[in-house]
Amino acid sequence: MELNPNLPQKLTEGKPVPPLWQIASEVVHKYGLTFALLRARRRTAQISGARFEYCYRAATETTSTYAQIGRVVLIDRTSVAYAVIRYATKFNLPLPPGCNWLTVAARVKAVRSQKPVDTSRRKLVPSLENLINEKLNAQRS
Repeated sequence: MELNPNLPQKLTEGKPVPPLWQIASEVVHKYGLTFALLRARRRTAQISGARFEYCYRAATETTSTYAQIGRVVLIDRTSVAYAVIRYATKFNLPLPPGCNWLTVAARVKAVRSQKPVDTSRRKLVPSLENLINEKLNAQRS
């Protein structure tokens, strides 16, 4: 695929195009945007969808950190993580390698959004010291 003509000129001056910019070029071409729009702070559905796809593809196809991915589209690493998990869940795709913490964050968010649990009927949990003493006594017996 040929590069989008909107690719910043300083990147194409006789040098190989970095993979993140190559992915950005493909996404911009697919959505019919410019790099300026992809990097803009606008949050329209088309622009944020393109940004989410770029973040997901960059996270899965390269070994770049989220901070490096975000620098291309001028967003921080936490926004990249959010974009990756949103794109993966929207299209039922696997998360990139090493992103298990994202699923934990999604579970925590889901649990927090549920109704509060009635704790008045729960039994009190013995303290950690009592548990350790019970285990030690059981081993000695």
